[in-house]
Amino acid sequence: MKVNFPFLDDHPAFGTVFRANARQDQTYDQIALFADDRRLPPPQLNRHAGGTAGHGFNFGMFDFVRLFFDAFPALLNFSKWRRYSKFEHDVSDHMPIWIRLPIPHDGQIEHEWK
Repeated sequence: MKVNFPFLDDHPAFGTVFRANARQDQTYDQIALFADDRRLPPPQLNRHAGGTAGHGFNFGMFDFVRLFFDAFPALLNFSKWRRYSKFEHDVSDHMPIWIRLPIPHDGQIEHEWK
């Protein structure tokens, strides 16, 4: 059985590991794929396959913290600690993560991931 934790690898489009807490300094949240299904990407290809091909595999994070800063630019004038304390007790400090998997189709085989 393959075990794949894509959020522990650099995302190909961003070149970094997603830090999914509001301060973006931890990797608490994970999605794991436990499968022996050749339609899913093998772990060694996370850094190359995510979001780069038409097969649909991708993963990411919804950065609502950036939205807060865009909506309330005055927050950027506060110290780093104070800017997060303004909302971290009203809103979760974990940003939602997501994964998109390919739609299975006839003839889909492992060589698509090579």
